[in-house]
Amino acid sequence: MAESAHQKIEQVAQQVGPKVDQLQQGLDNAGQAVQQQAEHLRDICADWTESLRGSVREHPLAALATAAALGMLLARLSR
Repeated sequence: MAESAHQKIEQVAQQVGPKVDQLQQGLDNAGQAVQQQAEHLRDICADWTESLRGSVREHPLAALATAAALGMLLARLSR
C-alpha cells in the first residue's frame, strides 16, 4: 500500500512539475512587464515634471496666478 501511494505521489509530481514551471515562468514574465511599465511611468512623470518646471520658469506670474486660483477653488470645495 505504501509503495502504491509512493507511485501515485511520483505520478502527480511528474504531472504537476511542468505546470509549476510554466506558472513560475508566467509569473516571471508578468513581473518583468510590471517593472517595465513602472519604469515607463517614472519616465513620463520625470518628463511632466521637467515640462512643468520649464513652464514655470518661462511664465512665473501665470504659474503663481494659476496656483492661487487652484488654492482658492480647493478651499471653497473643502468647506
